[in-house]
Amino acid sequence: MDFTPTQEGFRKGDRVEVSSRDYGFIGAYYEATVVEDLGGKYKVEYLSLVDEKDESRQLQGDVDADELRPLPPPPSEQEKNEKFDVLDRVDVHDQDAWWVGTITEVKTEGEKEIYSVYFETLADLCDYSKEQLRFHKD
Repeated sequence: MDFTPTQEGFRKGDRVEVSSRDYGFIGAYYEATVVEDLGGKYKVEYLSLVDEKDESRQLQGDVDADELRPLPPPPSEQEKNEKFDVLDRVDVHDQDAWWVGTITEVKTEGEKEIYSVYFETLADLCDYSKEQLRFHKD
């Protein structure tokens, strides 16, 4: 189910992204589905994370409302064809999450462009292909 804005916030079945407050994962957003509205908190089920005690089950957890954001819309055809450039704010898909960063360099390897992305929350710089990036939206 897609996110439908309401005055109440999110509803059961809404697809969302959940920010992590865990050390080493600050700045990461994990895709999830709202399972239940707990009144200021939400129970969510993560799409890419499994329960440590039972790896056959998706991880569920209770999160504060301010840890959720709606799942961004898929990129338009125009956005798919746009090129990323130095200083663009992007989300990078890595380690089952979306991480917010800034492109610091665009390199060419053969016919492929590689983007160096700096992550402020981790003070880390890593290289990624275009397929792993999307434009950041607040």
